[in-house]
Amino acid sequence: MTRFIQLSEKGFSGMFDFGLPVWLIIIFWLSIPFTLYILLANVSYLLMKRSKRARGLIPDGDEVVVAVLGDLGHSPRTLNQARQFAKLGYHVYLAGYLESDLPTSFYDNDDITVEALKVIRNDSNLPYLIFAGYKVIAQFYTLWKSFSELIDDKTKYVMLQNPPCIPALAVLCLLKFTHYPHIKLIIDWHNLNYTILNLKFKNLNHPLVRFLKYYEKILSRKFVDYNLTVTEKMAKFLIEDFGLNKKKVMTLYDKPSDNFVSLKSQSEADHIMGEIPELFNISPKYEPKKDHIVVVSSSFTEDEDFTILVDALIKLESKMLASNVGSKVFVFVTGKGPLKGNFIKMVNSHDWSKKKVIIKTAWLPIRLYPELLKLADIGVSLHYSSSGLDLPMKIVDLFGCGIPALSLNFGCIDELVKHGVNGLVMKDNKNADEMCDKIYNLFYEDPNLLLKLKEGAKIESESRWEDEWTSKLARTFKKK
Repeated sequence: MTRFIQLSEKGFSGMFDFGLPVWLIIIFWLSIPFTLYILLANVSYLLMKRSKRARGLIPDGDEVVVAVLGDLGHSPRTLNQARQFAKLGYHVYLAGYLESDLPTSFYDNDDITVEALKVIRNDSNLPYLIFAGYKVIAQFYTLWKSFSELIDDKTKYVMLQNPPCIPALAVLCLLKFTHYPHIKLIIDWHNLNYTILNLKFKNLNHPLVRFLKYYEKILSRKFVDYNLTVTEKMAKFLIEDFGLNKKKVMTLYDKPSDNFVSLKSQSEADHIMGEIPELFNISPKYEPKKDHIVVVSSSFTEDEDFTILVDALIKLESKMLASNVGSKVFVFVTGKGPLKGNFIKMVNSHDWSKKKVIIKTAWLPIRLYPELLKLADIGVSLHYSSSGLDLPMKIVDLFGCGIPALSLNFGCIDELVKHGVNGLVMKDNKNADEMCDKIYNLFYEDPNLLLKLKEGAKIESESRWEDEWTSKLARTFKKK
């Protein structure tokens, strides 16, 4: 009776005077049916879309996504892949980091759309393992968002450069499994991620190295439709060690693109030197008729040996002074990377005041890099391959300009450099005397051999990227 009187006095509104916690509980329970309905509707829609894609009930796609977790401006093979798909009539979404300028042709081409991927940087200087874990998580989210926006019913192929493939390969495989079963996933194998990581740990049984190997192996075997490799030896490895279907593996050699060509005249050389004052407007001056140029293109990473180069150049200077040669050797080292500072310290630790060997580093715009190569007498490759299965693109660039290469020796280098034909290969990768002697011999003892190697490099340059791609892939990826 008392309760009834209290309610009567408060009126009808008093029946709902429960307080905030009770109201929150009521709202929560009332929202469950609506939430489930919305969730069920979305899941049903996605499952319906996935079913249609899986059963081929959508029109054949005319779009391609080509991606690399690296700077697009310094990923020439990825740029070339995008060009070739565009020439087949696809609209290409080219995704990667925009840390340097791209050739204007990519922005002028209506069939190519450039998409910037977010770079995750270690601005807080976190320890390696902590930052690596954070980077994977952050990149997984940003890549899921980016690829979800780029891929749709019109997408036919998605190509990813490997390395790097963490976490991009996992993101793409998960999207293929959950949302887009209709896409054909392509890996363009430049090397193996786990062997690059092993440069840090130097232990193939390290848990992180083993994890990364199985990550690459399992995902590529289960989800990837086409595997392109840069060497026959890598193709054989993927088939035999990773267990990939040999019908899904094909070798696509790197070949020079059309902007790598031989020098045509001295007037062209003079023009190029005027465009690169940081290398040629210096003292002592480069004298084209008697001096020599060595170009070293580097990524300044752990799979390159800078020590042998610096030691060889010190020995070369001593040999030139002892022989009283009248010319100079200019060594231009291009590129940037995490170990560039170490290289500069090595160089600065020696007294180069005799001015017989002049070493300069430069980070050139994409347009000027092939121009510099034209002026070289030889190029030196310090790449020794973490896997023994890949080849340095930098040597391909040299050949495109008709310049022979002096290369370190490793597993499959003979698929590119033919010793005594288009270049020279070291017998002992740790022997600075050998590298010194090879350079000295070409410049001062056997110039006819240098001419022979240049001719061999020019012959090698006759085979171009478009020829290689068209002959091996055009039929496979041709639009229907």
